[in-house]
Amino acid sequence: MPTCQQSAFQHLRLAVLSGFLLAYAGQSAAQFELPATDIWLLDLTERDGQVQLDERNAPVRLTRHPGYDNQPSFSHDGRQLYFTRGDAEGYTNIMQAQLDTLDFAIKPVVETPLSEFSALSHWNPALNTITMVQVQEDGAQWLVSYNPDNGNITRRDENDQVGYHSWFDKGSVVFTVADPARLEYWPAHAENAQLIAEDADRGMLTAGDGKHPPQKVWLSTRDESGTSVHTWDGQRLSFVTKLPDGSQDFARDDQGQLWTGVGSKLYRWSSQQAQWRMAADLSAYRIRNITRLAIHPASRRLALVAAP
Repeated sequence: MPTCQQSAFQHLRLAVLSGFLLAYAGQSAAQFELPATDIWLLDLTERDGQVQLDERNAPVRLTRHPGYDNQPSFSHDGRQLYFTRGDAEGYTNIMQAQLDTLDFAIKPVVETPLSEFSALSHWNPALNTITMVQVQEDGAQWLVSYNPDNGNITRRDENDQVGYHSWFDKGSVVFTVADPARLEYWPAHAENAQLIAEDADRGMLTAGDGKHPPQKVWLSTRDESGTSVHTWDGQRLSFVTKLPDGSQDFARDDQGQLWTGVGSKLYRWSSQQAQWRMAADLSAYRIRNITRLAIHPASRRLALVAAP
């Protein structure tokens, strides 16, 4: 039975999580519960010079957990998928699915009395660290590094309002929970950030070769006309495309194509076609309300989050 102090902390964490998940969607913490979501895996293939959905293999439902399974990200080698799992009390934990086993064995990455979410492999595989956001007892949200070899957890910068993060150069790009939400670049060991964009949306990713720090960020911003994808190279934002109405996130494959989902449909965009085209209708698999996506180019896999 939780104590009064523990119960109050759980409500605090749920309120904080509601802030980073839905602050930009116009919902208050009082209205919020972690949504029920699950994760599917789809195979990709290259055909006619393009990365496409491999229609020979049906989507695999990776999770069947009653509650929140969300925020998927692949390890560098594509053998693990990290994701956030929530429970009825508002706790969130980082889980790991082992993709090179027949049963896709799932286990916790780290177990602490705090909540963690938004896990990524560090851009440099040699460091063997996972970065994530950790919610402190006072409600602060820190970006931390976790070393599975020794169990050490280290705070990375001075920002205490981190919602999501990615990598650029040797620092971190973070979506900071604020009103309006901001996207900021925190160089390594810096005490202050460089503003990238205000009115930021949650879409954000970088790509690297595992040897050099990423030098470009793909990100999304939101205004009255909808959600737009841009790139940032350390100096300026460059417009790429608008996301289709109803999409909430995007991913990028190794050929530079962008992917997104609306309802039960996957859409794909490239600079050559300059418009979004439907890549697949997944309604036959009872996949609906697609939200987040992640792609591992080397393993040719796409992970998506949808309603159970």
